[in-house]
Amino acid sequence: MNSYKHIERISSVISSEIEEDLNRCGLFFRIFSRVKTANSIQVKMSMKSYSETGKKMQDIIGIRVVLYFSSDIEMVQNYLERKFVCVDKTIDKINESDFRPQRTNLVFNVPEELSGEFRAIVEDRRIDCTFEVQLRTVFSEGWHEVEHDLRYKRKTDWNEFPNLSRRLNGVLAVLETCDWAIQGIFETITYEAYQDKNWEKMIRNHFLIRFDSQSIGHQLEAFLNENPEFSKMLLKISREKMISLLLEYNVFLPLSIDNFIHTINFFHFKNSALSKICPDVVRPRLEEAIAKKSTK
Repeated sequence: MNSYKHIERISSVISSEIEEDLNRCGLFFRIFSRVKTANSIQVKMSMKSYSETGKKMQDIIGIRVVLYFSSDIEMVQNYLERKFVCVDKTIDKINESDFRPQRTNLVFNVPEELSGEFRAIVEDRRIDCTFEVQLRTVFSEGWHEVEHDLRYKRKTDWNEFPNLSRRLNGVLAVLETCDWAIQGIFETITYEAYQDKNWEKMIRNHFLIRFDSQSIGHQLEAFLNENPEFSKMLLKISREKMISLLLEYNVFLPLSIDNFIHTINFFHFKNSALSKICPDVVRPRLEEAIAKKSTK
C-alpha cells in the first residue's frame, strides 16, 4: 500500500480553493480537512464490503465546512454542486416528530486536473477517486464530534439506553433553537438601525458577512439619507441571495460596504443616481464576471 500522506497535497489544493471562494463572498465559516491514514483505511476496509466493481471507499479525503448559520448550508451545497461533479450525497430530511441529527454529506469526483496524481498514489481500486465534504453549523459541530466518537463508534454501549440516546439528540435540538434565536437577535438590531438611519449598522447586521471595510463612504451615506426608500429596498434583498450571487458569478472585488451596495444596485435596482457615484473599478469587474459566466 502506497503512503497516503502524499494525498494531503491534493486535499490541500481542493480545500484551499473552497476556502478562497467562500472568503471572497464574505461568509463566516471554518474549514477543516483530513486524509485517512493507512491504518484507518485498513480498519474501515475490514468493516465494510468494498470492492473494485461495487461499493468503493469514497472519503479517503474528507473536508468539513463549518458555517455560522444553518441557512448557509443549502447555499454552500448548491455552490459545491456547481463547482464539482457530485456522485453521491446523504442529506437527512427533517422529521418534526423526532430528535435526529441532519447530515449534509456530499461526495465529489476529484477534479480532473488532480485525478491522475491521485491514481498514481492510490493504486487500490476499492478506493474511489473522490472526496467527501460535510457541511455543519458551529452549533452542531461540537455535538457531532462528541456523538461520532462516543456513540457512533461505540454503538453497543448505547443498546440498552434508547431514552438516553434520544436525550443526546435532544441536546442538538436545543442547539438548533439557539441558532434561530441568534438570527432573530440580528434581525432586531437591523430593524433598530434602520429606524435610526444608521446605514452601516443596518447593512452589517442584515447581511452578516465579513466585510473588509466596516465603514460607509460619505457619498453613499448621503445618498441613503436622501433616499430612505432605497434603504428599505435593501432590506428586501436576502443575504442568501447576495452571497449566492457572488459565488455564482465569481465576483472579485474588495468586499467593502460601499462595493457591496453598488453590487446590489448593479444586479437588482439599477438606480441611476447611485450608479453615478459607483467607483470606477466596480462596474467593469461586475460586467467581466457576467461575461465570463455567459461563456461557460
